[in-house]
Parts: sequence; C-alpha cells; structure tokens
Amino acid sequence: MSGAGLWIVFCPLWLALASPSPPTDELERAESLLRSGRYAECLEVCERGVDQQRWRESWWHVKLRAELDTGLYEQAVRTLERALERMALLTELSCLPDSGCALEAPLRFLSSL
Repeated sequence: MSGAGLWIVFCPLWLALASPSPPTDELERAESLLRSGRYAECLEVCERGVDQQRWRESWWHVKLRAELDTGLYEQAVRTLERALERMALLTELSCLPDSGCALEAPLRFLSSL
C-alpha cells in the first residue's frame, strides 16, 4: 500500500483515538439516567458523548432510546440519521439483517411510522 493509501486508512483512526472522550462512567451514568426515567439529563450527557465519541455505537443507542421513550420521534429520526452518517462504514459492516446491531430495532421501528 502506498504512503497516501496508508494515510487515508490510518488518519481517521488516529483522529478518533486522539480526540478527547468522556470517561466510560459517563456512558454508564447516561444508561442509569435512562433507566431511572431522567430523560432530559440523559439526553444532555448523550449529546456530549456522541459529539466526543462518534464511533461508539452505545452513545447513539442510549440517546435514541431516550428520545423514543419520551415521544421525541422527529428528534430520534435526526439522531438516527446523524448516527448513520457518522458511522456509515461501521453500520454497513455491523447492521446487516439479523446481525444484532443495536440500531437495528430502532431503525425498524422508525421505518414503520
């Protein structure tokens, strides 16, 4: 592989790993807020999480679940679109039918509306 080809492959990976990220306990906090019904707080934490860790599907899943649980369907559609844009390659690889992808069920639900 040429130097330019390596740059194209490894630059996005390096940028993702080098970007600041909220600690794992923030994701656990968001999940706890979701389970306890504190949706507004959960969405605030998730927004920071998806901004700082776009590649982490769990952030998108928790944010989407909070929006769906509170009836924010239009916002959920926008969140799903953002997630699919930012995780396009991962989604193509992991969201094949019956793959167990975390976004698969919400996607099916939203497409049925």
